[in-house]
Amino acid sequence: MLVRLGLWLYLTMLPDGGFFAAIEKVLSQVSALVCGAVALAIYLVLDSMPADWRWLARALMLGFAFVGAAKLLDGSVREVRAYLRRRGAEERLKRRKAEAMAEAKAAEERRKKAEHQQAEQEREKEAERRRIALERLDHLSPEEIGFIWRALERRSQTIFGWVHSHPGRSLQMKGLVQSEGSTGHEDHWPWVFPDFVWKVLLERREEFMQKHGDNEREKQRRSRTR
Repeated sequence: MLVRLGLWLYLTMLPDGGFFAAIEKVLSQVSALVCGAVALAIYLVLDSMPADWRWLARALMLGFAFVGAAKLLDGSVREVRAYLRRRGAEERLKRRKAEAMAEAKAAEERRKKAEHQQAEQEREKEAERRRIALERLDHLSPEEIGFIWRALERRSQTIFGWVHSHPGRSLQMKGLVQSEGSTGHEDHWPWVFPDFVWKVLLERREEFMQKHGDNEREKQRRSRTR
């Protein structure tokens, strides 16, 4: 246990890879400078050397010069490669970000398009429902016309009556009147004409008033003939 703890502490105290890379770079540059300095020193004393040793001095000078140049070149190549790797990583990151943004934008456009289509379909369904409901105004029973007459006669979009009123329930099934969510006494129950229905009823008020009058006269005529 103590050995493991000591090993862990030793590893945590070690410098990271960046530290060793920096040390390696400094040592490479120092060694390149040393090789260059040695080559320069040999060049400066080359003429004062005995003729028999000059070929060896020239070889050493060229060797040190080559090693120094190679180390400098190697360091430059490493820096260029590191720079290119960084640039490549940055370009890939930018490309991924651009692709992600483009995908997010495309997804947002698809969502908006789907919402627009859904809203358009809902509007079309509602328009069709209202059209069918208004067409039913031309095919109402005398009782249903009487129910509408009560509202038109009072010029009230809401009328009150029995909660189980047969004409009211029938008109409700046809989408011409509403009572859902209403509260009140069962004998004084609110029945509400939707706005789009009430607007048409007001425009055709005289027509429905006349129809109700005709129905009442026909009803009285039938009662007298019995």
